Amino acid sequence: MNPVFEYKGEYYSVSKRGVLCKAEDPDDPWKPTNADDVLTDIYEPAYYLSWLVEDTESSLYLNDAIYNYLAYDWFTYNEPPYLSPACTFLASSEFQRHPNNLNPGVPILSIGTTDSAGILEATGIYIPPERMNHTSVNLLADEELLEIYFYVSHDPSYRFADIYRIVLDLSEDDFQDWTVAIDEGSGEYMFDIVVTVDQINAAVAAAHPEGVDPVLYADPNSLGQPSYFADNDGSESLFYTYYSTDLGGIPDRSEGQISAIRIFPKIANAMITSVNVQGSAFIITGTGTVGAAYTVVGSTNLNQSVDLWTIIESDSINEAGSFSNSIPLDPAFSHGYYQLTLP
Repeated sequence: MNPVFEYKGEYYSVSKRGVLCKAEDPDDPWKPTNADDVLTDIYEPAYYLSWLVEDTESSLYLNDAIYNYLAYDWFTYNEPPYLSPACTFLASSEFQRHPNNLNPGVPILSIGTTDSAGILEATGIYIPPERMNHTSVNLLADEELLEIYFYVSHDPSYRFADIYRIVLDLSEDDFQDWTVAIDEGSGEYMFDIVVTVDQINAAVAAAHPEGVDPVLYADPNSLGQPSYFADNDGSESLFYTYYSTDLGGIPDRSEGQISAIRIFPKIANAMITSVNVQGSAFIITGTGTVGAAYTVVGSTNLNQSVDLWTIIESDSINEAGSFSNSIPLDPAFSHGYYQLTLP
């Protein structure tokens, strides 16, 4: 089942591997398009689609991701496949070096099959089986963004066992031009880990140190299909399937059990960890949320409203989650006060 959303009077869907589709006629969204429009999924039978398919190869695909695909002998196709903006990012060097990729240097190509072992035996070619699988979406229309929640299936060593989020930039009118959004603060593609296996198990253990019944409480070994839910009161939840450590399930798809978590907005934070004088400069260093914007303000009057303090410098937390600012000392003032402010 593919999630469908309405945006600027048009209907769109996001399927497995993040494939984008659009209804040709918004007044009759279930009306079939050209019957000859076929999407051929890589090692599965071809099937017909009733909606238009996004198939524009972006610069990130042509100049980056395609080279990871070219490492394989394409015995089925004459050229590597283009799948979607999300899969393009996951197959690129940008994902391989991304600070939220807990497996640095490892891409997710999403070209695999459930019979990778059989193909290897028959052809001598190993096709990585792991792939971006079922998705759920949350439209942030005012910001022209689309959150795509997903998991990675058929990862043989469970390197990617958690639930992830990619954010698409919908600012272009034509959905053929939609791409993965870039965070203005950090300059990184907007990809993060929503929740991990370890976080869920740790939360359950902390709440019930005496142990729990796995029928009543989650004990995931790997996380599977996510489903985003927004309630009428504005609260957000994420339902998900998982493979239970005690009760089992379907390991390759992380299915068998169902649970849910509440989603809370991420609050940017920053704190000063050290201050010192070097020559004629006052050095402030600290830590905070990667990519979070902050401003250093100063005043000689501690009782003055912060709104009236002088802006010294504005910047953002670097990829290592730290910052450092050098403030020139003014000999005309015998003292001064400084603090960080966040938007």
